[in-house]
Amino acid sequence: MPLWITVTGPKKAGKTSTIEALIPYLKDCGWRVATVKRAWRPHGFDTPGKDTWRHRQAGAARVAMIGPGTGAFFAYDADEARLEGQAREFLGDCDVVLEEGFRDSRFPTIIVEGDEPLGDCHGPVIVSFRPLARPGRNSAVPREVLEKVQRFIQDHQP
Repeated sequence: MPLWITVTGPKKAGKTSTIEALIPYLKDCGWRVATVKRAWRPHGFDTPGKDTWRHRQAGAARVAMIGPGTGAFFAYDADEARLEGQAREFLGDCDVVLEEGFRDSRFPTIIVEGDEPLGDCHGPVIVSFRPLARPGRNSAVPREVLEKVQRFIQDHQP
């Protein structure tokens, strides 16, 4: 069972850049890393007119597409709790799951500070930091933040 960690912060604070920095760092530590992104409005993941889209239009509850070295799995359900449970099952063979955009999560949390206030944090805070600005590029995550997350994972792996 993986250790779930939430990356949260206000819009445009650098949450995605933080996850982009964490993934290779944690992989280099030998962990298998997965991610989950919370969408706040309906998202068209499939391409209209393609075969998988047509399968859904015909009424399929689940659609999977498998190709050379890759796969995509689409679940259609109005019950978000059930979808979250299916995601947990799907990601169960990983060591660490980084989730972005789940404001009410009670998982251990990395707070990416921005210019706007965040509001309440529901999970225990691993670290809170402000990314380093890099003009013309994504913000940078200080090495000490990466190391602190690594130590937390080592101390809390199931």
